[in-house]
Amino acid sequence: MHYQKSAFSTLGDDDNGIVQNISPELKQPQTGVSPSQSRNSSNKSDSSNAEEEFYKCALPQQPCFFFIDHKDWEDLKKTQKGRLFKGMEWTNVVATGIKSIHPFCSFGFKRHTINTTQSRSKTAVFSCTAYCRFKDCPVTVKVEVKDEKTLKADVLFQGGEVCHNTKEIKTRPVRGQSRDVIAEKLETKLPRSLYLDSLNQIPEKAFQAGCRDEAPSKDVLKNIAWSHRKKQRPHVNEMASLQMLIDRQQGLPNEVLQRVLLHPKGIMLWSKKTLSVFYQRCKDDIVYFDATGSIISKDNASATPYYVYEVIVRNPFKGSSPLPTATFVTCDHTTASVTYFLQAFQTELTRMYGSRANKRPVMIICDGSMVLLQSIAMTFCRASLEDLLERYFQVITGQLDTDNFNIPILHRCLSHIMKNAKDLCKKRLQKHYKFGMHVFGLLACSSNLKDMDGIIISATVVFKSPCSGPQVKKHLRNLKMLIDQTGNGDAEDTDIIPEDYKTAIVHSSLKQHFAEVIASAPLDVTGPPNVYHAPAFISRDLGRHGKGSAYGFLSKRYNHVSQLKKQNYTEDNRTQGIMEKSQWDLKRIRFERRRLTRLDDFVQIYQRKHDALLREYGDVGKKRMKKYRVETEKWKKKSRKRKGFYVTPLMGKRLKQDHQEEPPHSDVPTEQTEAVTTQVTALWKRKQTEVVVAVIPSQIKGNNFIVHHSELKSLEPHRWLTGEIIECALHDIACKLDLGSKVYILNHYTAGVILFGKRELMRRHCLSKVNFDNYHAIVSFVNVGNVHWKFLYLSKADSCLYLVDPARNTRELEESKVAAQKFREFFKMRRTAINKTDWVDIKLKGGVLKHPVQKDTNSCGVIVILMAKAFMESFPKIPEMTFNAENNCAMCSTPKPPFPGPSITKWFHTQCLQMNTDLFQKAEAAEWECALCEK
Repeated sequence: MHYQKSAFSTLGDDDNGIVQNISPELKQPQTGVSPSQSRNSSNKSDSSNAEEEFYKCALPQQPCFFFIDHKDWEDLKKTQKGRLFKGMEWTNVVATGIKSIHPFCSFGFKRHTINTTQSRSKTAVFSCTAYCRFKDCPVTVKVEVKDEKTLKADVLFQGGEVCHNTKEIKTRPVRGQSRDVIAEKLETKLPRSLYLDSLNQIPEKAFQAGCRDEAPSKDVLKNIAWSHRKKQRPHVNEMASLQMLIDRQQGLPNEVLQRVLLHPKGIMLWSKKTLSVFYQRCKDDIVYFDATGSIISKDNASATPYYVYEVIVRNPFKGSSPLPTATFVTCDHTTASVTYFLQAFQTELTRMYGSRANKRPVMIICDGSMVLLQSIAMTFCRASLEDLLERYFQVITGQLDTDNFNIPILHRCLSHIMKNAKDLCKKRLQKHYKFGMHVFGLLACSSNLKDMDGIIISATVVFKSPCSGPQVKKHLRNLKMLIDQTGNGDAEDTDIIPEDYKTAIVHSSLKQHFAEVIASAPLDVTGPPNVYHAPAFISRDLGRHGKGSAYGFLSKRYNHVSQLKKQNYTEDNRTQGIMEKSQWDLKRIRFERRRLTRLDDFVQIYQRKHDALLREYGDVGKKRMKKYRVETEKWKKKSRKRKGFYVTPLMGKRLKQDHQEEPPHSDVPTEQTEAVTTQVTALWKRKQTEVVVAVIPSQIKGNNFIVHHSELKSLEPHRWLTGEIIECALHDIACKLDLGSKVYILNHYTAGVILFGKRELMRRHCLSKVNFDNYHAIVSFVNVGNVHWKFLYLSKADSCLYLVDPARNTRELEESKVAAQKFREFFKMRRTAINKTDWVDIKLKGGVLKHPVQKDTNSCGVIVILMAKAFMESFPKIPEMTFNAENNCAMCSTPKPPFPGPSITKWFHTQCLQMNTDLFQKAEAAEWECALCEK
């Protein structure tokens, strides 16, 4: 196929000009123009005078033909009635053939005729006419099949050339078998995903032409998926359909639908195979029970949402997906409803394996919901939650014998505990959030009740004492020491010693016991205010597990079971995210992010994935049994993963000190600073290279600045500082002051583009990955004329921008106002270009403040660094900058402690004076005067 130049082209003499402009006056009817073109031209007469773009190309050269498949022809003949085909399947066959010749137009069909066997006329066996569905396109086509043996279809195109408005797209209706083919694809793909894949397969020129026959819209695909699910339903009524599904699958080994609840609506799903897997796995492994939503829509706006409860077991091999053994879908989220599900599941388990199934599982983990906790306690532990806590308290206090403890361990997921701790610390302990999280990490790592009591007492003293006294200091030190040592509590069998609490706490429950521990803490009520005072922080119930005779037996059993190769145990208390992994698998893999409307749709999708999950579960074991001839190298063995941040030792790091402890004075010289000074001086004397000499941590975690030797030499006296060196200094100051999450250090080049660059260049530096709402200020600097540095500061609190000139400048306020206008335009451009609305509503204004000025022509970079440091040290307040010039080098302005003696008015670095050895020795031996003091 080729393209010929259009007579209406206004873009030049390009023979392949696909998109062309047509003026309205050129679109009037002409001699020999088809009626459709005349009609379209008259309809355009009322349009605006603005030019429109059109896709134009020539029609295929004659002769054109395609062959109809014999199987498709036989299927069409079955639908023949008289001289016509019933249905619209014939349009799909013919349109596919035309597409193979001319893929740019989207054709609609007007009429067709078929020559019957009794007909004596010599007309074509099959003929039809079609037209392009684009508004301005005059193309028509006629298709004829003259010989039924060869099924060769001759195609005749008419109408001149293709003319499609580029603002118009067309798609053929999806009918017949094409609809069934797409419906099968939608069983494993979402409509949007299939739409994007189809869109990507359209040839580029056909895409420019606006033809979307091969990519039906998302709404059409959703309608096809819904119609397909509707056809698969056994009955129109939801409850009747569920009952028919039960009758259809009854007696099959993979039958999943077990019970249907009418009011409130719900379904229970498991199979004999999943019961077998549960029975085998729960003997030595953990069972998980959790719930999730957002899979089935509510019946109406006022109805309660549907939740999916699942009993999950881990795969024996690490890295494999967990297996759901039982599922409960209901809109009744009560203890009675969930208990009924668990007891029905356990009854079926007992029916298969007898009464010995009642003593299982060993441990059950859930997210801490009261409904789940109470249901598990009543079903598997045969006790109420209150009675179960009493028995657990007897275990951790050593009051229960091993023979009397034969119930599962109900364990709350540690990740959910730390998530709740995070919310509590953010609400009650904002200023010392990380410290509070580390305290919860200590509680999570406690191995006996005695250690936990000690942590609670120390935490109570620190957080509930209104004043800071000796008790607060002592217990604060104790907590910090424990935080440094936490995470090393891998207990051996010999460490499990029964503890006797009977004399002290015989009838105490967990809640009463911890209330007594908290009440016994010695609080400080005199002295200065306690910066850690947060009485609401320590008013919650705390507890986990401990060591006793019964718990010691369980620990020994754990050590035995964890050595089995078929197990997937962790060495610490992490859950490996099993519940989260299962929920992700349920929503995104098994149901592919679908939002269903009926329970019978849920059952049919669940049934298909259930069979596949069981096959996967069986295949994993077979794959892991494979033996290799070459032994695995030691270096390939994976190292043990790091635990959570708040339950590991700090590895030499310390928590940020509160303001009561003064940091050491930074101006006091040390051996380390002297060594660094010597090393830097030696590097200055070297010939300039591009070798990396330093790595500076960036404000953004994980990023670093690399300082080359050539950049380091700019720090020499009588040299101008480079932008990279100044920016490294600003990031270093921000990291030391812990302002990485409050103050954003804007790149100096980007700042220069915003203030002095063109709008096209500004769009390339729109900082798409930065959310300025996370910061309270912006610190930067800009270069003016490649000879001068200026400091830039934006404050979100007072909506003010300061463009500070280290040199004397009477136009500083005016320049700050212009810079504020530029930054307002920058934030509006971000909203247009990348849909970012952060800081758009802030009406920045220019400001001016008092500041020191440079007394030479080459220290502007140093002054900029000092200004940035002053702003960040006083953040969020605006500082009063007064640099003591007497303490600065008279040549480079860098600070240094003053020399003793009143007679010294200025001092210099020896490097700044560029003295040789002889001159320096003379200056030391006698009184030396600078160039300004010489007479």
